[in-house]
Amino acid sequence: MPRVLLIDDESTYFKMVDRALKTTNYELLYATNGMDGLKLAAENTPDVIIVDIMLPDMLGFDVAQRLRQDSRFERTPIMFMTSQSDVNDKIKAFEIGADDYLIKPYQPEELVARVNLLYKRSEMLRHAMRSESKQLAPSTIIAIHNLRGGVGCSSLAVNLATSYYKLWERPTLIVDGVLMSGQIALMLNSSITHSWEDLEGAAHTDIDEGVINAVINKHKSGIDFFPAPNHPIADDSISQESVQVTIEHLKRTHEFIVMDLAHDFSNFTINLLTVSDKILLVIAPEMASIHSAVSTLQIYDKLGFESDRIQVVMNNTFPDQSIKQAHIEKVLKRPVKYVIPYVANEFIRSINYGIPLVTNLPDSPTAELFEDIAYDLSSEKLKNIPPASATNAWKRITNRTQKKKIQLW
Repeated sequence: MPRVLLIDDESTYFKMVDRALKTTNYELLYATNGMDGLKLAAENTPDVIIVDIMLPDMLGFDVAQRLRQDSRFERTPIMFMTSQSDVNDKIKAFEIGADDYLIKPYQPEELVARVNLLYKRSEMLRHAMRSESKQLAPSTIIAIHNLRGGVGCSSLAVNLATSYYKLWERPTLIVDGVLMSGQIALMLNSSITHSWEDLEGAAHTDIDEGVINAVINKHKSGIDFFPAPNHPIADDSISQESVQVTIEHLKRTHEFIVMDLAHDFSNFTINLLTVSDKILLVIAPEMASIHSAVSTLQIYDKLGFESDRIQVVMNNTFPDQSIKQAHIEKVLKRPVKYVIPYVANEFIRSINYGIPLVTNLPDSPTAELFEDIAYDLSSEKLKNIPPASATNAWKRITNRTQKKKIQLW
C-alpha cells in the first residue's frame, strides 16, 4: 500500500486529509512538526510527502531541503500545503525541489487528484529508471589471449563465462575470436549454422541487429555464444568497422562478454583486445610459454594497453617439473593473478562431453576457483549490492569469504 506522509501542526487539516484518503488505497502517516516528520520519513520511506511551510520547530522549506539531501528521498514527490500564497514562497518551494504547491483551504477531491498524479509520475519515473539501468548496464568484457597455443585458453573462456552466468544469472556471451579454428562450439557440444562468416566482406552499414542476432547461439546452460566459422576464414575479411558495430550491439544485449582470442596480433585480434576491460594473459609454467608471454607484454605496451588491464593467469598444464611461480613473476616483472591447478583429466573429460567443468563438477576446487575469478572480475556495483535472489554460486562465494575473514581473526 502506498504511503503518504503529512507534516502539519494543524489537526483540522490532518482530519481533512485523513477523510479524503480513506476512500483511496493510501496509508496516511502524520507528524505535527518537522523533526518528527523527518524521523517518520526515515523509518517508513513514504511514497508522497505533504509538508506545511509554517511548522512549530522549523520551516517546511528546511524539512524539504533535508529530505532532498538524503539519497532515499532525492526523487520522492514533495507537495507544499500552505496558506502562504506569496509568489516568492512558491518560487522558493520549487527551487528547493518541490513537485507541487497547494494553497489552503482546498477541496479534498483536489488533494486526492494531486496526490494520485504525483504518485503515478513517481512510479513511472522509477520504472523508467529501472528499465534504463537494466538496458544500459555497462558490460564487463574479458579477453583471453596468448601467443602460444596449448595452454587451455578456450577451456578457460568457456568455464569463466559459465561461472559468470551461474553467479549473476545475467546475459552472458562467449565470443569465439579464433577465425581459423575456433573450438567454442565444440566445447559446448553445439552445432552452428551462423557465425562470424556471416559478416565476411559485409559493409559495416549493412550489419544490423537482425544480422548479429542471427549469429548468436543459445546454449542449454543459459549462456550465449558467437561462434567461429566451421571453415577457416581470413582475419582481414571482416573490417574493423564491422567488428566495432558488432561489439557495440553485443554490449547492449549482454552484461558479461568473454572473448577467446587467436594466438596472434592480427588486426582482428587487436580490435577485440582494444574493446576489452581486462586481458587475461594465459601462460603455462614452462620456458617457451614464459618467453612468449614476455613478447606479448611488450606488444601490449606498444599498443598502449594500460598495465592494470592485464592479468596473468598461470594454467598448470602438467603435474610437476614446472618453473616456480616466483621465478615466473620475476621474469615477467608482474604478479601472477590467478593460478589454475593441474586438473588435466577433469578438463579433458569436460571437453570430450561438451560440458563445462564448472557445470560437470560444480563442487570441485577448480569450479570454486572459476567462481572466485568471475566474482573478482565483476563490477564493484554488483559486488557491493547483494542480489535480490541469490544464486547458489553467490552463496558459496559469500560463505568462503566469511570463512576467510574468520580465519584472519
